[in-house]
Amino acid sequence: MPKKFTPPPPSPVRDKVDLHGPIILPTCGTVKRLVIIFHGYGADGENLIDLGYAWQDLLPETAFIAPNAPTPCEMGGGGWQWFSLEEKTTDLVQERLRNVKETVHSYIKGQAEKYNVDLRDVALVGFSQGAMLAIHQSIYALRQCAGVVAFSGGFTLDEDLEQKGFPKVLLCHGDADQVVPVDFSRRGYEDLKTLRARPQLLISPKVGHQISEEGFKAAGLFLKDLI
Repeated sequence: MPKKFTPPPPSPVRDKVDLHGPIILPTCGTVKRLVIIFHGYGADGENLIDLGYAWQDLLPETAFIAPNAPTPCEMGGGGWQWFSLEEKTTDLVQERLRNVKETVHSYIKGQAEKYNVDLRDVALVGFSQGAMLAIHQSIYALRQCAGVVAFSGGFTLDEDLEQKGFPKVLLCHGDADQVVPVDFSRRGYEDLKTLRARPQLLISPKVGHQISEEGFKAAGLFLKDLI
């Protein structure tokens, strides 16, 4: 069975940012690129910031930011959510993505301005609910971004919104995922092609709702090519 990735020991170069999420700054001190990482439902930025540590060598002069979602998770437990998952119909999920769209868009633009980084040098990474959010931002909110890595998430067309971006997207999913079925990524891949986005799809066998070693490595190389 493929292994879940194991990050290297943390770097000492670390601080806190808006929404109380962690950030990893480049060891060289110069920020020329940003990778913003959106956690899944009921988690927080600390849950995924280790991705940044593991990608540091591939992406010098890159800051990794993992904000917490703005709303406490309705399930409790101290985590956060980008939007509610009660009554998970397609129409309700699209409505909730629309409701949070401007908040997240403003956050992304604010971080780019804070570090004086062009949006073409900002990549988005997300897991599960965060993956849905990241793709949605790249299509319906941002006119420009470097691209998106979406782990164990998906994408659904929203005919009520104007398409703004045409990003490169890497969808990584395990075929044994029982939380978000792999068909979400398969359908998202086809929908993104109809929007003239540039999707790639990586399906890992015998992987559940997690980031596999295969997906982690592919995502690092994908980001390196982007930024």
